Amino acid sequence: MDRVELHGSENDADGDWSKGLNPTENNTESYASFIWSVLANPTSKIRWEGVHIVYRLVELNCNEVIDSMIAMYHRDNIGAFGSKSFPFYKFHAQLYFMIAIYRGVQSNSLPLQKHSDFFLDQAINADHILLEHYSSKVAQKLLQEKSSTYAADEIKKLSAAVVSPFNTDISKGTNKFEAANIASLDKKQPELSFFIDFQEYWLKPLAKIFNVSVKELKQTAISIVINEWGVITDERFIKDPRPHGHKETYVSHCSIPSTQPYDFYLGYHVIFTMASRLLKKLPIVEGKYEREDDLWADWLSSYLLSMDNGYLLADLRDPAPLVRRKWIGEKTTDSWRWEIQYNDFLEGLLFSKDGRTFICVTGLWSDNDGKGNNETFRISSSLVSADNSISLLKALVTCENSDDYKLPSYNEEEFEVDDSGFKMKGWLFEPNEYKKLDAIDPYAGELKFPMRRVSKEYEELLNLNYCLQTRSYMDNEGRSQGFSETWSNRRNNDRNNESIIREGNRLYLSLDILNYLCVQTKLSLIFEVSINRQSSTYKRDLPDDIKYPRPYCNLYTLSEDGVIKDYQSRSYQLR
Repeated sequence: MDRVELHGSENDADGDWSKGLNPTENNTESYASFIWSVLANPTSKIRWEGVHIVYRLVELNCNEVIDSMIAMYHRDNIGAFGSKSFPFYKFHAQLYFMIAIYRGVQSNSLPLQKHSDFFLDQAINADHILLEHYSSKVAQKLLQEKSSTYAADEIKKLSAAVVSPFNTDISKGTNKFEAANIASLDKKQPELSFFIDFQEYWLKPLAKIFNVSVKELKQTAISIVINEWGVITDERFIKDPRPHGHKETYVSHCSIPSTQPYDFYLGYHVIFTMASRLLKKLPIVEGKYEREDDLWADWLSSYLLSMDNGYLLADLRDPAPLVRRKWIGEKTTDSWRWEIQYNDFLEGLLFSKDGRTFICVTGLWSDNDGKGNNETFRISSSLVSADNSISLLKALVTCENSDDYKLPSYNEEEFEVDDSGFKMKGWLFEPNEYKKLDAIDPYAGELKFPMRRVSKEYEELLNLNYCLQTRSYMDNEGRSQGFSETWSNRRNNDRNNESIIREGNRLYLSLDILNYLCVQTKLSLIFEVSINRQSSTYKRDLPDDIKYPRPYCNLYTLSEDGVIKDYQSRSYQLR
């Protein structure tokens, strides 16, 4: 060891041994400290690991660990579980801890009831709008579970959290800015640059909501970081002592890099500190356009979880289906991509469960044999005039390419037809994909969200009740009439190993409810089922139409009597 020490430096690793590297003798506190360090990690995926640990601890009534983490909530360092050479990301730890608690309280509020005063205080005084938001949500859930949790005056304070105290919004009819005055500004304070696009895509939207100057907000941000948070800088730029690669810290517009360098960490959280203070001090600007109905709610929502019910995207992720296609266990031939049989389409369309028939009304999923052979199903459906449904099938199958037409989704007027002799209407809502803060959660994979579902109009027509947590449709008598599945084993931004990726989503509805739909609308249903097979084992010198064959497509109609037909007038009575 003496010879090794000759070549060592006091700057290597944690440096010379010190008492600060001694963990506490209390095992529970050490475990809590370790988790707290995970929540403060600059890399998002690692923090999300911590989120799942914490909310599982809540579910399992691990009171002592939760108590220890709340006790260290305001600490500025993590002791032996951090590094004296690197800044501690305190606000990250607080934010992701509160997100985990918000998820955990949905399942179990018992370990958190004793900390009700803590959550109420954070909802009012956190000085960080995201912390105040999630704390207020936790406090509201505690109150919902136990009505005596808070006194009347405390309930009043809670209801006012993260809400503008001003009765009316101000109209932006003047070019004169409001003075923010939410931090002391020193004319001699140094200039400081945060991350790229900080001013244009982070400061400017916030300034617009309260009609304040972007320049003043920039100076306010610098003042908070230097004077209140005690960040020491000797240059214009914030240096990060951690070594990061450019790819993992790359940021553009209002995106969040997968790993947050120190300048982004400070800029990110100072935005929400200023937002909290501005909300309490200034009224909100009234939006000019109808789409700007609530500028504040829209702005805040863009930085929250993808769902506003306390659950995470990972909660919606199903395991990959156990039942797989027969070909996956067989040896494929060179012509496998073209060996699609008529029954293959029906196999993707129909499903039997508990003695009942369910039909896939929309879906997109793929499976593979792990050897380079991949098969993708795509299903869509619409409502169509019963008298013209077969004629439509025969017309559509004459198209050389199935991309030349489209069955409309709900309110997709570009593709809907409503003439006196013919109707074709969409009834399924297929929203544009959007994911927010939990999009990077590794346990969510690359789940598609929001999921396709029956539109509200047709849910009411069919007396269906949809539950997002179970992804199921129930009628008014409590009987299951449908369910959706969504799965993915693809990791975030991982484009490697395509040959083993299984992912998809599909929505099944019962034959009974689909028959009822046809009766109520006096229309039939039309289904498009396409199958596309690809293989990475082809010879490279083959023409493209051989290497990348187009999908095979079949079309069906379902009438109110439960009969399904194809364009060749083959019919089947479903039961």
